[in-house]
Amino acid sequence: MATVRAEVRTKVSKQRTLNALDRIIAAIEELTPAAVEEVRDQTRRDVVRLLRMRQHPAGTPTPSPPGEPPARISGKLLGSVKGTPVERTGDFTWTASVAPYIVYGRIQELGGVSGRGHRTHLPPRPYLSRAVADLHAAGFYRDTFVTYWSEALRAG
Repeated sequence: MATVRAEVRTKVSKQRTLNALDRIIAAIEELTPAAVEEVRDQTRRDVVRLLRMRQHPAGTPTPSPPGEPPARISGKLLGSVKGTPVERTGDFTWTASVAPYIVYGRIQELGGVSGRGHRTHLPPRPYLSRAVADLHAAGFYRDTFVTYWSEALRAG
């Protein structure tokens, strides 16, 4: 019976490899906050885009069907959507968020009861979760981190 034998010998410096890994780790730590900032900013822009889709005058029925982002009346909800600064919250962990800072932002997103005597039911009109889902489906989050971390790998 015939046999095939392959042997590969490499001469890799352990210290050189460890130094390269240290450079990659340092580059990841340096570049990740910028990636988080880009993701935060694009998420905010998409939320604002969704909140600008429809509008209607105060006191008139909303043209926004349940399940679609709310229609704009005053623009206060749209204007309240802010991003927080990127913050390091642990080892290899950075956090930033996008949220509305107006009292009715949550009920528009999730739906619920409102009004005098809690007699009005508002259906969910997701705008924040829809922006996140759209960006995720488009590969934006993945692609952003791949771009930044690929640069970090080149630093090695």
